[in-house]
Amino acid sequence: RKVVKNIGQENVPPVRAHIIGNVPIIHPSKPRQATSPTSAHSPGDDIRRYTTRLSHAEQESNVGIGAYFQRSTTDPLGLEVKSLLKGSPAYSDGRIQVGDIIMSVEGQSTYNRGLAPLASLLLGPPGTDVELCFKSRRSGGLYKVCLTRGVPREA
Repeated sequence: RKVVKNIGQENVPPVRAHIIGNVPIIHPSKPRQATSPTSAHSPGDDIRRYTTRLSHAEQESNVGIGAYFQRSTTDPLGLEVKSLLKGSPAYSDGRIQVGDIIMSVEGQSTYNRGLAPLASLLLGPPGTDVELCFKSRRSGGLYKVCLTRGVPREA
């Protein structure tokens, strides 16, 4: 996992990120002291990343629901489910479908917000409950689910 900070965007908080397969998982993070810069792209790019190692306790302190989100392809102000991790709380519940738009987390609107604020609402200690409201891609209706945060279980 890394703390990533783009040069020229000092007012943007750094984020912890790691990759599972080819899917980036982004977690909000408090600023940490950075180590030496490393080039993120080919020479000539003006973006540099600073990385630091996180302790095992920091890596395991917060978990989500096992759903990946992206900017909606049908609603420019919404964030939609991109994919569900097999065996995760979101997958096991069975109601959440790819393309559904997340409307709120614990009563706080996620509509017209970014992915980082969504991540900060979704992540929490393992075993804690979180209430979510979605707009169905198929019916257009709203539905609520209450999930327990956790890591995916083998199916």
